[in-house]
Amino acid sequence: GCYAEGGSISGNWFVGGLVGSNYGTITNCYSTGTVSGTDWAVGGLVGYNGGTISKCYCSSDVTGHGGEYEGSLGLGGLVGVLGWGATITNCYSTGSVSGDYWVGGLVGVCWGTISDCYANGSVSGDYWVGGLVGDNVNEWGNLGVTTTSFWDIETSGQT
Repeated sequence: GCYAEGGSISGNWFVGGLVGSNYGTITNCYSTGTVSGTDWAVGGLVGYNGGTISKCYCSSDVTGHGGEYEGSLGLGGLVGVLGWGATITNCYSTGSVSGDYWVGGLVGVCWGTISDCYANGSVSGDYWVGGLVGDNVNEWGNLGVTTTSFWDIETSGQT
């Protein structure tokens, strides 16, 4: 496995506590600290995931406000944006997430598949905010898939 502990990461696009953009396989990894981004795909572990993530966790606090499009888009406690055909399995997130659009405790935008995961950090945002996933459908009507996963409604502040 791999890890990133206690750091402070900031950027604009594709910002992650461990990896900015993933198209491979990440297994048995974790990150802690803080992650902030101003535009698209900001995640505690990975900014944009187009591959496979399994058996990972993140306790990083994730924030994103402002940016080129008058707001940060796609912020998640573990992954900012989960791409088509990509997967997240047996993972969890415990950090807080705060952003503008498409904000989720685990994943900000889900176009792939999430299974056997949970999130229990506080979550806040302006539009499309969820305890587990902020947005689960894209502009073309493709739905992401989430199975046997949950979030804590008390700690997240999201019902």
